Amino acid sequence: MKNTGYNLIGYAIFVGIWCWILPPLGAAIGIILIGSLRKKIIHLAPFWDKAAILIAGIVLGSFIAIGVNVAAHFATSSTIIRILLYIEGLVCVLYFGYEPDPIDTYKKAEQTSIIGAASYLIVLSSIIAIRTWL
Repeated sequence: MKNTGYNLIGYAIFVGIWCWILPPLGAAIGIILIGSLRKKIIHLAPFWDKAAILIAGIVLGSFIAIGVNVAAHFATSSTIIRILLYIEGLVCVLYFGYEPDPIDTYKKAEQTSIIGAASYLIVLSSIIAIRTWL
């Protein structure tokens, strides 16, 4: 939980190096490292109200959808690998609600991840539709 900013900078450098060496693997590693933010959400979720759950889920799903789409676009031109990266992004969003804190009796982290997954699918399908339409 300490030095989260430094951890994110280190992750960005690590993913950047892997994207330079082997772009598809770098994109996959970047998506997996997003899961490191899970610990913060799991610990804060029991104290959120309905509006915070909704906002956090929408922001989580939207940012991961945009990041996965950009990473998949620059990492590969293969449709199959892009689809696998999109599925990995969805699993990453759903992972945020897996095994919440014991004090989270109302499963607010799970609610956040479900809203995030819906937001992820909506934003990702919108980006793909716009990209193919243009």
